[in-house]
Amino acid sequence: MSRGELLVKLCRFYSHSQSISRKVSSIRTNGGYLIDENPFKTIFAVEDPFIHERNTTANPWDEEKIHIFNEFSRAYHFLKNPNNRFEDLFGDWIDNTKLNKIILNSIDDKLYNN
Repeated sequence: MSRGELLVKLCRFYSHSQSISRKVSSIRTNGGYLIDENPFKTIFAVEDPFIHERNTTANPWDEEKIHIFNEFSRAYHFLKNPNNRFEDLFGDWIDNTKLNKIILNSIDDKLYNN
């Protein structure tokens, strides 16, 4: 599997494969657990690798956490289409200089051809 395919599958997993109202995904446990069993009582948590009961993302509000899921979804829909270019995604933010176009094309080539 290429790095580009891995990135697309990561975005798909965190945006489409999970039902955040019913199931919690966990990379530490095998298969995650149901929302009722969630020790953090939140829709999004990053577990401290040393103190498993500690949520390192305890401060963000649920609105911000939903925004993170939405961004995974947006990235997945953009990246799954090989006709899309990074310049299309970031066009409003990037100065369209020749150097930036070279960099963006290089990123696109690495994403879709590796």
